[in-house]
Amino acid sequence: MERARDVATAELAGGRELSRADFLAALARHGISTAGQRGYHLIMHLAQSGTLCWGRQLDAQQMLVLLEDWVPTPRRLEHDEALGEFLLRYLAGHGPAPLTDFAWWSQLTMAAAGTALAVAGERLTALEVDGVRYLYPRSSDLGPVGRAAPGRGRDAVLALPGFDEYLLGYRDRSLAIDPAKLSRVIPGKNGIFLPLLVQHGRVVGTWRRHWQPRQITVEPEPFTPLSPTAAGQVQRSLQDYARFLGREVQVRP
Repeated sequence: MERARDVATAELAGGRELSRADFLAALARHGISTAGQRGYHLIMHLAQSGTLCWGRQLDAQQMLVLLEDWVPTPRRLEHDEALGEFLLRYLAGHGPAPLTDFAWWSQLTMAAAGTALAVAGERLTALEVDGVRYLYPRSSDLGPVGRAAPGRGRDAVLALPGFDEYLLGYRDRSLAIDPAKLSRVIPGKNGIFLPLLVQHGRVVGTWRRHWQPRQITVEPEPFTPLSPTAAGQVQRSLQDYARFLGREVQVRP
């Protein structure tokens, strides 16, 4: 692990960046085996111990960079202050959500989650639904929460990627999807979340992608047939996705 840290520092110093595949190749060149998932575990260890982080998105890949280059002047928070910030940021991206979902998502104990709530409480507000207390930030200073995408109405059908936090980020997912349909998103319950189609805040289907050299073919798989208007919205969302990757998209019926 420490040899891998030396390789990372040497290969990425001075603001350089590498894709995951290129970084694994660099480890191999220095005699460090990446077989049997070793490479991925090394990346995780170097990230969790403060050497690596993910930098900019380049085409379909996110690049690896040195944390000290990417965040040259980090904030230094005390332990309890950091817990409060952690909760606030989770709720800015996931709220409204109960404290139990935060504890599950963060893998903190409920005692630590309670400390986070005590620290961040003045910046939060609560909403009770069916006896469950949901929390969310009082202000939008950490980014828009619960707003429609720019230029789209709330009735729009959105195409979200696999493993999107819209579904992944909660212990109780029943607000976003009919529990009976969850197996359609996680086939075989093997931990692989398919890309999502979302309308009115609910998951209404999935979609799959097939890569060609200059084109992506996508296949929407709604749980029930979509109206012509909704099907057109799916196509526009997927075309936005393809433009982000710099490729053409073909949508199968």
